[in-house]
Amino acid sequence: MNTIKQKEILPSYKLVNLLEHYNIKKGQAHNALQDVLDLLELLKVIKPERWSTLTTPTSGSTVKKDNKASKSESESSAKANKFRKFAKDKEKIAEEKEMIEFAKNNLIKDIFGKKKIVFTGDMSKSRGEMRATAIRYGAESPTSISGKTNILVIGEEAGKSKLEKAKQLGIEIITEQEFWDIINKETSVE
Repeated sequence: MNTIKQKEILPSYKLVNLLEHYNIKKGQAHNALQDVLDLLELLKVIKPERWSTLTTPTSGSTVKKDNKASKSESESSAKANKFRKFAKDKEKIAEEKEMIEFAKNNLIKDIFGKKKIVFTGDMSKSRGEMRATAIRYGAESPTSISGKTNILVIGEEAGKSKLEKAKQLGIEIITEQEFWDIINKETSVE
């Protein structure tokens, strides 16, 4: 619901009201399976591009437990979260590698002429998708800045260290929109 709240202001974000607002259906059965199916229909209509995160409870909102049990649960939970994060990161890395390899083998047009382009900050697409796009248009796209980097593309909340290093090295800095403008200009000429 947080994602919908970012898109538009409505009087209520209850599922039943959202279904009616988007003209999906009137009323709701309120059983687990039907709620999931209704939510799926809602997502098909809304088509969110970005998901907002859920807030995590603060320490003030939880009931205190005795220290030994709490510490043991906390350590166990931290280990489980670390494993899930590792597994998720591993999947994400494999997916990005696959995307990059596909891009290397499927050049659309050589616009960038092997320039090294690095991305930082939040963008309209994932970092892997942005890198793959640059590669498909003739760039190389390492993940970090060096003296050989030609262009730094910055999105919202760009990484300060990458930005500072780019300035120190005299690297061209452009926005994500300027990156897309270069591609659109070169591809629309045909």
